[in-house]
Amino acid sequence: MGSCAEDVYGLGPSESSATVVSLRPVGEIFEHNTLLGLGEATHGTREFFQFKHRLIRYLVTEHGLRTVGLEANVAETDKLNEYVTSGAGEPRALLKNVYYWVWDTESVLAFLEWLRSFNENRAEDEMVELYGFDCQFTRGAGTVLRSFLRQTDVPVSADLRDSLALLEENDVGMSEGVALEHVDSVRRAAERVDVCFREFRDVLLEVTSDREWRRLQRYRRSVDQAVSIATARAKGQSNRVVALRDTYMAENILRRVSREGHGTSVLWAHNGHVKTGQLKGSTWQQPDPSMGQHLQQWLGDEYFALGMELVTGAYRAFPGEMTGSGRELEVFRTNELPSDAVAHLIDDFDGEVGMVDFDRVSPGLFGQLLEERRIHNIGSVCPLDPESRLMSVRPASVFDGMVFVDDASPSVLIDRSS
Repeated sequence: MGSCAEDVYGLGPSESSATVVSLRPVGEIFEHNTLLGLGEATHGTREFFQFKHRLIRYLVTEHGLRTVGLEANVAETDKLNEYVTSGAGEPRALLKNVYYWVWDTESVLAFLEWLRSFNENRAEDEMVELYGFDCQFTRGAGTVLRSFLRQTDVPVSADLRDSLALLEENDVGMSEGVALEHVDSVRRAAERVDVCFREFRDVLLEVTSDREWRRLQRYRRSVDQAVSIATARAKGQSNRVVALRDTYMAENILRRVSREGHGTSVLWAHNGHVKTGQLKGSTWQQPDPSMGQHLQQWLGDEYFALGMELVTGAYRAFPGEMTGSGRELEVFRTNELPSDAVAHLIDDFDGEVGMVDFDRVSPGLFGQLLEERRIHNIGSVCPLDPESRLMSVRPASVFDGMVFVDDASPSVLIDRSS
């Protein structure tokens, strides 16, 4: 039940240093869409990140890409952007401060260093910019808001001072088991900060630029989003946590795309977010729209969801159903694929990286892509039950195309021993 050879585009090796000529089929997609979502079946596969680096490098140099959105927190990604646009900061330290081990890898470090090299000595409007659209932490935004208000003449009451300190020093973050009482205290702190910005808006506008003011509003909004997600998590509403996060991420992306007003941008995220349709996991599903579904509803055919799947190999993740103190990352290997795995549809492709554009496949293969097929679905954690590491989707209904990587290896964490 393999594909016809002409249905799969060979994209060459995954390494970021590989030639870019074979990426032209993706370039054609990029030219006809406003937003290209690049997914990944696991957060811990080295080749996924290397390929994304290689693809983005190609789109930057050959197609004028200048904006890349990351599934990372808003304020912390702004620090990464300062590095790639001005050289400010040390990239290893900045990646550590993104909190999420997924980004703390050699592949992402190489990506940042290439962006910095590309941007160096270029005019500001010719630089590639990064932005974050995730919203699960308050610390980074709280630090900036606290620092900003300290430098103004706005009267800071003891309650407001304590509230700013709480946002910066007691992040509700992604941890399970945070007491609802603590989340409520952080929520009240965020509300006091919002009141301050509303009451003294005219005064604050006089001492900041329009660009800085927009940045501060993004940070206030990301704090409110993080608190809403943390509230649902503290109440044990796991489905609502996922639904809120995907909605907020889509809203953050749309604001950025709307502000840009031109050009095409790329998103770097998990398959579960970039795909269209309803939210669906390995052990749960719900009718709420995914991030990609929100984007498709707003942008229509201008949004292209490109999923990524590993055929064989290994990946890195936390074991179990959630992260937690004392847990160590482990390496997992793919199991034998079930007969209904989508990867079986390209059995006759013998390259390292191949892409199927669902708009250009033969009718026979397209029909099979409309059937229920299983793909890997591992985020930061890997379920202990191998069956739960896969999810069923109708590939051509939730993606516009898929990239397949064979013989994958686990992501390589940055060595911090020294």
